[in-house]
Amino acid sequence: MISTRHVLCLLILAAPGLAQCDRHRPERPPEAPAASPAPQTVALDRAGIIAALARAASTYAAGDAPQEALVGRRFVVRLPFGCQGGAETPEHPGFASWSRTTDGKDIDLRLDTADWLATPPVDGADLAAAWANADGVWITRPWLSLDTCPPPPPAHASGPLTVSDDETPSEPPSLIAPFGSEQTAGLVFYAPVDGSRIGRREGQPYVHLIRGEVDQPAQPPTHGWRVLIEGRIGAFPDGRSIRCRAPTRDARPTCVAAVQVDKLAFEDGSTGRQLAEWRPGG
Repeated sequence: MISTRHVLCLLILAAPGLAQCDRHRPERPPEAPAASPAPQTVALDRAGIIAALARAASTYAAGDAPQEALVGRRFVVRLPFGCQGGAETPEHPGFASWSRTTDGKDIDLRLDTADWLATPPVDGADLAAAWANADGVWITRPWLSLDTCPPPPPAHASGPLTVSDDETPSEPPSLIAPFGSEQTAGLVFYAPVDGSRIGRREGQPYVHLIRGEVDQPAQPPTHGWRVLIEGRIGAFPDGRSIRCRAPTRDARPTCVAAVQVDKLAFEDGSTGRQLAEWRPGG
């Protein structure tokens, strides 16, 4: 029988060997920290698009080359229209409009894009060779970042006008800016010449009919309607996402962004409910 003293002696003699074995055992490499998920890039909204166009306008006016990193960036933009209640808006290329049908019962919503291959608002000499279409839409009220209709102006006093002998009463300002007013911010939907023809509208407008009830005509919502445009920022043939032009150094530059559209829809401006949508190839 082995005594406790013999066991201790054997352990002492074996200790150097055990230490030697540990010395040759490969060390475990330190664990790499878990990779953090890539940050999600937030889609540009109306305010973001307007800010990008404003930066491009400032850069252009300063005579500097634009510093952009927008190609491929997602965007979701809403363009309010019909904000004046009962006042119909005439059809005009580059703008959304609404009008009543001949019988007065239904309402037509319509977006006519402008042909910016034929009449580009910015330098477009190279577009016809590279693009199959250039369908332009203006961002109305580009000074307003809200994607809803602006609040109505203050009501005028109802009291009688007092004028002197050499003055004539002036008409209150129009609530609707004429389409002839200068537009300075826009989006151009394009498709490459050698790209797929699926989804090309060939100049066809976006149209939706709102039907009235049996004995009640359709009524415009309190806050009008909105055009919803979703897609990705693209590039002009020179690789830039935004182009600008100004007739003189003292004029505000007009800037437009090249975009590829994934979805376009009409929305009720009061409830946000989608009324109709179009997708490329859909």
